[in-house]
Amino acid sequence: MSEMSITVIVPIYNASHYLYECIHSIIKQTCSDFELLLIDDGSTDNSSDICNFWIERDGRIKYFRQENSGASSARNHGLRKAQGDWVIFIDSDDYVLPNYLSDLYDITKKNTYVDLCIDGVRIYQENKQIRLVSFENKIYSADDALQLFCDIKIHKYGYSVGKLYKKSIIDKYHLRFDENICIAEDSVFMMNFISKCSHIAFCNKCNYIYNLHSNSLSTSVSNYEKELYSYNAYKDIIISLKKRYNMTDDAFEYLYSPIVFFIDRVLNSIYIEQNAPYKQRLEKIRRINIEEFRRFKKCNSWKEWVLKEIFVHRFFRLYDLLRIIK
Repeated sequence: MSEMSITVIVPIYNASHYLYECIHSIIKQTCSDFELLLIDDGSTDNSSDICNFWIERDGRIKYFRQENSGASSARNHGLRKAQGDWVIFIDSDDYVLPNYLSDLYDITKKNTYVDLCIDGVRIYQENKQIRLVSFENKIYSADDALQLFCDIKIHKYGYSVGKLYKKSIIDKYHLRFDENICIAEDSVFMMNFISKCSHIAFCNKCNYIYNLHSNSLSTSVSNYEKELYSYNAYKDIIISLKKRYNMTDDAFEYLYSPIVFFIDRVLNSIYIEQNAPYKQRLEKIRRINIEEFRRFKKCNSWKEWVLKEIFVHRFFRLYDLLRIIK
């Protein structure tokens, strides 16, 4: 690796329909000094054949295969193998425009104190752009919590892609994706990184093409223990950020409010197995912070409002009955 030392990590699982275009878009980058790590998370389609096709044609590509363990595990595998000074993630069903790497890296070359560079994202569905997430070209101190979390709302853009991470910080603090979190693990990783870095730059180029598929916004939940773990993990990182930045109450309240998303998932997970005894469900319900639910839950229908009122007033047997017969 020479001057432009970037590791591109692509986690792959049964992505044969999109993988060729993804890899091709990386190979076509206007910069040339990068390594591409393809991490196959136990694919059962012909993803490995596509990877081998490209490996034979480009020496910058390395292929690793592991047993199916999830995207976080695959990204962590890539982090362990990465040789670059910078790390960037690309999902195997997306693709990037030719200046994706160079536009981000140029910012870090001109501003050597920057530890994280974030680009915008073009969201596509059925080959049509339906949304553009863009930022102004600007650099912020990571200590400026009010602007980062309240003005820019950086926590809403916690997806792993579109970000160039300085690897020395990842290595120094041994930052990894938490493989026990079943939702928003990339957001927790990003916020952990921000709590350790100095300056964050934003790029207005929007060179990342995110493909939104019909199943991209899955509402399915994992089992109760995994959902509860994810709920507590998000809570812990937000509380640690408050201590790190000495946030105002208003800033903390805003950053903390998405906790209700995790609470909803925990509650839904309780009712996956409706044959469980009531006492068992009640024990799980009581592990949820009712005050958090009361403060942050927004209701989109009268049914949701009724359930919320019953829950926050601790009429758990009635709440349980309504959840079962819904």
